[in-house]
Amino acid sequence: MKKGLLFLSILFFYVRTGAFAADGFGQYTTGGTYTLTWRYATTDDRPGKLIVNGSTVIDNIPFPPTGAFTTWSTVSVDVSLTAGINHIRLEGITSNSIANIDYINIAGENLMPASCQ
Repeated sequence: MKKGLLFLSILFFYVRTGAFAADGFGQYTTGGTYTLTWRYATTDDRPGKLIVNGSTVIDNIPFPPTGAFTTWSTVSVDVSLTAGINHIRLEGITSNSIANIDYINIAGENLMPASCQ
């Protein structure tokens, strides 16, 4: 099986007062465990929850302070994704919203880009 990396385009928008979300779509020829890595910056703790295909799969992903909004760090989690197109959403869970997300990197087997729907 071919391993790959996929950088997803991310859509940012308000989901409720004071909260942002980052949305993206990825297509996978086989289901399995994939590593999602976000590059982010923040001046305070701004945890988020991971929603895949409409279901919360991780309810608290820490995004600790990086020191400035121009100082970048990464956070990674492993998640099970199904074959086909998966809707991946990272949503802030505090009144401070989510950290400043630069990109999401997805590593795993047989990755293919998918159009935003």
